[in-house]
Amino acid sequence: MKTSLSKHPQNLLAVTAVMACLAALVAAQPAAANSMPERLREAGFQCQSAQWTTHTVRREGKNTVEFQSQVWLSRDKYCMEAKDPKQGKTMVYLDTGKEKYLCTPDEKKAVRLTPVLQSMYAGFLNSDMIAQHALQRKQAKVIGQENLDNKPCEIVTYQSVLDTGEETVAVQVKEWIWREKNIPLKSVIKIPPSTMRIGSATVDVPASETMTTIADLVLDQPIPDSRFMLPAGTQLADQKSTPGKGP
Repeated sequence: MKTSLSKHPQNLLAVTAVMACLAALVAAQPAAANSMPERLREAGFQCQSAQWTTHTVRREGKNTVEFQSQVWLSRDKYCMEAKDPKQGKTMVYLDTGKEKYLCTPDEKKAVRLTPVLQSMYAGFLNSDMIAQHALQRKQAKVIGQENLDNKPCEIVTYQSVLDTGEETVAVQVKEWIWREKNIPLKSVIKIPPSTMRIGSATVDVPASETMTTIADLVLDQPIPDSRFMLPAGTQLADQKSTPGKGP
């Protein structure tokens, strides 16, 4: 079955944009792990805990989609909350260190991401793209310097690859890297037209340009465990409700 990405739910667009910004927040080594905290650290992110705000602008032809997200990372736990200001919807990707969930907190619903579901949505949720960017970044060319948020950054460009499940696509990447911490604070990712597999569907994805900026970066400060729990009363796809309390 073949369809267009414009016919897919908006939450998939949100995840797509946010995954692009995640690929921009890793450093310079390839990784062999499969959770987001492991990917980030094995790619060179050295902090035990971190939180930041990301603003993402994704352009596809005449269409522009903007998202703002917040990210929290603590040891093996990870939480990403993405907001669509136009639709007023929130999506949360949560890794408790033991389980992974995709949540819509406004509706108090969540889906546990089993290995089967993770493979179905590999093009959106698979952290392999993080490792690909980290690997290709070693070949980056320095083209300039600029201060962002009073942090001196090197501007670099390189070509990475994206495996869509149907084909391998060359991706053009430009980043502003804060060298003191080796963290990209801004990125521009250009992806040509491609075909992506989502479950049994084949989706035509138009060419896009995604610009991501990182702000409010806080490193190695305590984050409450409740941030990495499902809110009490959240309904899972395979359960009536979640036990315990969350944020």
